[in-house]
Amino acid sequence: MIKLLHLPKRWYVLGLIIWIVPLLLFNHGQHSLIAHDETTYAIRTRWMLESGDWLTPQSWSELAYEKTPGFYWILASIYKIFGISEITSRIPSQFASILSIFLVYEIAAMLLNKRIAWLASAILSVSFLWLQVSRLVAPDIITICIALFGIYCLLKSELYPKYRSYLGLATGLTFGIGFLIKGQLIFVPFIGLLPYLIG
Repeated sequence: MIKLLHLPKRWYVLGLIIWIVPLLLFNHGQHSLIAHDETTYAIRTRWMLESGDWLTPQSWSELAYEKTPGFYWILASIYKIFGISEITSRIPSQFASILSIFLVYEIAAMLLNKRIAWLASAILSVSFLWLQVSRLVAPDIITICIALFGIYCLLKSELYPKYRSYLGLATGLTFGIGFLIKGQLIFVPFIGLLPYLIG
């Protein structure tokens, strides 16, 4: 047990990759897009690409102003690179899920230790709800990833005071990017950080 605490970081990272990637790709592409949300995101993004209007996505015959365009931009970029399909529609959420798991590892390693960090990220990766949402065409996991990145930068700025201004800027940028992707909901995780910021 003591030896596990002294393993190099690359072994923890490799273990997480071997653990999470097959879980995310299992049953990948065997299910059609789920109505109503997944199909709406995919159709609006496709119309955004076809119309060339990157600011106001359309929903069937009407303009849709209730969603910020950040997630559509990410999905449109994936469509441009890999083509339009159900599999490529799910790439942003799956990539953000993998990145989020590594951010959970890094945050827990800073606050606790490597072994607990690995266990925390491994447990998160097998959570049923996490796996299900990680396979959806939706901005939820991307928003979580952005919030985790903001928390990561905030904690790093405490460890490395000479880079505090750069890491503080990165933390602030996560607010803006998160707002573009999920709207006002990005402020919920950061409101949870208020006790830490005040303290």
